Amino acid sequence: MIETDNDKSQAQREAFAKEYRKAKAQLPRVMRLSRMLNAPIEAESAACGDLACQRGCHHCCFLRVTGYLYEIIAIYMYLNQQLDKSRLEAVKHKIKKQYAVIRDKSEEEHYTTNVECPLLVDGECTAYAVRPMACAAYHSLSESECRWSYENPHIRIHAIPLAPEIQEQERSQRLVAATSLLAHKEPIDEEYELISTLHRLFQDPSQIQRWRAGRRLIERPDQRSDKQ
Repeated sequence: MIETDNDKSQAQREAFAKEYRKAKAQLPRVMRLSRMLNAPIEAESAACGDLACQRGCHHCCFLRVTGYLYEIIAIYMYLNQQLDKSRLEAVKHKIKKQYAVIRDKSEEEHYTTNVECPLLVDGECTAYAVRPMACAAYHSLSESECRWSYENPHIRIHAIPLAPEIQEQERSQRLVAATSLLAHKEPIDEEYELISTLHRLFQDPSQIQRWRAGRRLIERPDQRSDKQ
């Protein structure tokens, strides 16, 4: 019997949903979720011969990033487990510093301002293995276009040339994620800003228990009521 693409997609959704349930019960497993979602995207990116992305290139690491709550919890867990004490403290300090930069910015102001990701250290991501899907799927077919966008963050209409097959793979993986979120009665369109949410988790790790119970953070750190 020949396995169709629909069969493969269904199997992947079921495998991810199973792992999602396990992650709720066994928190360290949450790191597997990002790896499961990102693996097909990474494979598609590796097969694309036209990517301008190279190790050490990090124009995109100054963009506003959002992710599902479990993705950011996975980063929090990874940093605590994989970094030694001095490196962890350095990253935590940088998260606090960058949070101060964006704290009073509106969403639009953040989108149109280059803010270095606090996970970027010496030109590389300290949480690359569990980076959000938004980062794993982000790519470009032109380094010069990325550089221009970096140098002109206030011009949001500028389009980076993308590979359709990678975009399609990202859409497919988001469907996989949405299936599990719906099964747990969690919103499929609710994403959290990376820096502010990491800051919140380091300030109050007990917030993770809210996710395990299927609840939102007490207060969305990127949508405070005092913002304009």
